[in-house]
Amino acid sequence: MSISASPSLRSLLVGFSFDPLPTEIETSDLDLPDAALIHRDPQAERSRLTTRGFRVGALRTWWTLDEPQELLARVVLYRMGDPMAAALGVADSWSELHAGTAGIVRTDTTIVALVSEDLVEGTTVWTALAFGCVAEIVVAVVGCAANADDATRSCAAVFDAQLDRLRAP
Repeated sequence: MSISASPSLRSLLVGFSFDPLPTEIETSDLDLPDAALIHRDPQAERSRLTTRGFRVGALRTWWTLDEPQELLARVVLYRMGDPMAAALGVADSWSELHAGTAGIVRTDTTIVALVSEDLVEGTTVWTALAFGCVAEIVVAVVGCAANADDATRSCAAVFDAQLDRLRAP
């Protein structure tokens, strides 16, 4: 599959299964304001995306079916102006995480960061992040779970599947 020939980023989103866990999947396209809003600092993210030549984005989210629904994973794809802009976008993410996050593992193409242990409605939720790029596409994945290992595993599994999808011929 040629990334640049693809009509939409939505068609490039990975189809992933958390078997045997039943999930609900949401998928949407992202324009610049929507892409900025999913970040904890929308103004700063909008500025970064604009600087890096953001063109369009797509989002896929996996939720548990149990009530209350819990986030399992989220994949975000951003089509940037060119491959260099995408690589710089990943570098931006690395810099932001490095400013205040412990537990970061970095390789040439990915960043996996155990970002937080949060208390949500009385339950501990761990969050892991992974970033990378393929050609002009930036990939960001969030994995959430009740423990650090599961958060990291779900993040890495979705991230690897998404990179494989983008790299497929």
